[in-house]
Amino acid sequence: MTDKPNSKQAIVLSRQSPSEREFRLCRILEFFGVPYETHCLSDLGKTGTEFSSKLEPYAILGPVDAFDEILKAGEDGARLVGSAGAVYVYSTEDRSFCEKALESLLEFPISYREKPYDESVLLTVTSDFPDLTGPMTGVELSTSPGQPDFAFLPAGEGSKFISLITAGRMPVFSVSRIGSTPIFFAASDQIVDLDAPITEGYYDIKKDFYSAVPLVMFLKYVFAQVIWQPVEHGACLIIDDPLLKSRYGCCDFRQLLHLMKTHRFTTNIAFIPWNWRRTSKKQASFFRREVDHFSISIHGCDHIAAEFGFAGVRELSAKARLAQTRMRAHQDRSGIRHEPVMVFPQGVFSESCPEVLKQAGYIAAVNTEVSPAGNTSNKTQLRDVWDTAITRFVSFPIFTRRYAHHGLENFAFDLLLGKPCLVVAHHEFFKNKGQALLELVESLSSLRCNLQWRSLGEVLRRACRHRIDDSGIHEYRMYAQEVRIENESPDMAIYHVRKREDEPSLIKVVEAGQDELEWKASGGYIEFAKSIPGGEGLLIRFVCKTAIENNLPKQSIKYQLYVAARRVLSELRDERMFFADQLKRMVGIERRSC
Repeated sequence: MTDKPNSKQAIVLSRQSPSEREFRLCRILEFFGVPYETHCLSDLGKTGTEFSSKLEPYAILGPVDAFDEILKAGEDGARLVGSAGAVYVYSTEDRSFCEKALESLLEFPISYREKPYDESVLLTVTSDFPDLTGPMTGVELSTSPGQPDFAFLPAGEGSKFISLITAGRMPVFSVSRIGSTPIFFAASDQIVDLDAPITEGYYDIKKDFYSAVPLVMFLKYVFAQVIWQPVEHGACLIIDDPLLKSRYGCCDFRQLLHLMKTHRFTTNIAFIPWNWRRTSKKQASFFRREVDHFSISIHGCDHIAAEFGFAGVRELSAKARLAQTRMRAHQDRSGIRHEPVMVFPQGVFSESCPEVLKQAGYIAAVNTEVSPAGNTSNKTQLRDVWDTAITRFVSFPIFTRRYAHHGLENFAFDLLLGKPCLVVAHHEFFKNKGQALLELVESLSSLRCNLQWRSLGEVLRRACRHRIDDSGIHEYRMYAQEVRIENESPDMAIYHVRKREDEPSLIKVVEAGQDELEWKASGGYIEFAKSIPGGEGLLIRFVCKTAIENNLPKQSIKYQLYVAARRVLSELRDERMFFADQLKRMVGIERRSC
């Protein structure tokens, strides 16, 4: 590959009427903001003439059988393909026909490997074309037995294939050329379905790797001028549960601070509001001094099982407001500021919960689980977890985070999509002087993207989709209830901002500094425009109308004792784990010295 394509429009081709694959492809193009048109081969004469003379650069996507017929159609077909910035070709179920068509296209023999692998196979993304592969450059992972059931087998030394992704050293995504046009080939005959429900606790790209990763790489590479891009690749480590003291369980905060300064990352502490009285002046001073490295978020309220997982709005509202009251009291006592971000205990939230948090003044939630608890017809879909944040539930943003065991490939794919990199850990992750943490941070730092480690709140405020239209106006798609926009150019710039809002009647005001912005509701979104001088930034806040606030409900003595017992027992468990680990290390050292 040489010059990078700069296509601004997609042509989705099919032999006859579009199949389900083409419909799925169109939904993916819409999701990424790529303009497109659909055409079947009966339009070829018109299409070949019109699009080859268009001023707007275009790229073509379609099944291999459609391209085979195009190139057999004479000048119109050759003109259509030859004028394209790039072409994306995917396989069909008829492998025999695909082999003949690809051999005709590329003028060298090719075949498919269709027998599923009996064992797991190493899947490798090339490091040779980082502009195309982005954050997934060089990523390796093992696939499950039975995958893939397809791969290219280019024959002979005359192969013109350049492998981009291989499974067991055989290409499943490749590129070649027809004339000067780069032709990308995906061995999979599937296009991932954005409307498919998520059935697991978190999204794992391994299940959709062959039907999703090649296509997303192609779209991000070829349509870079028009596709939605992240403002930045924000990142933050989130530690659940700890008290603010020098050491909690296996996590030594002074040692962690040294690691953060050395390896340049940040940490957010998901603090349990019940502990609001338990931060000493000495420890408060430490965390106040290190605000560039440590930030604080809200982790539930009492941190009992599924406390935000039930459907009662009144009870949820009471919990959400009590958590804020405690965190404000903690801030008054300790001087430590906190982010108005909810991190759900045990990853459990109900479908009613996001609206409660929205009206209570939280700017976002963060969670590992992607679907609400209980039986609900409003299922989280793949399009939700591909988006910067899940906004399916009354348009309140729930940002997803990952454990280290989810695998580097999932962090890399999230970054390819433009999602922030949020890492979750508990104190036991810091055993052995944080060796596992360092390995993860180094792996993330090796990904081909510029990670911006910030406080959790700042990561979420800057987690936006962005592009610049032909007139120079910056289009923003914001997610959190607050957005920070920085005009890094020397000149005044106009920003047109949209935010999904299912209930615009809940919006009280949109604030930009001391000013109130005029906004309008249109098509499920709130829209407004703002000019920002060169070199300046602005924080814009959505303020919602709050529900009528009654006095906070009193908790029974029995309930308070129950919560206290849970907290104490949890802390004893974590301390026991620390001392057991220390003893294990001491015994190991003694044995090695013998």
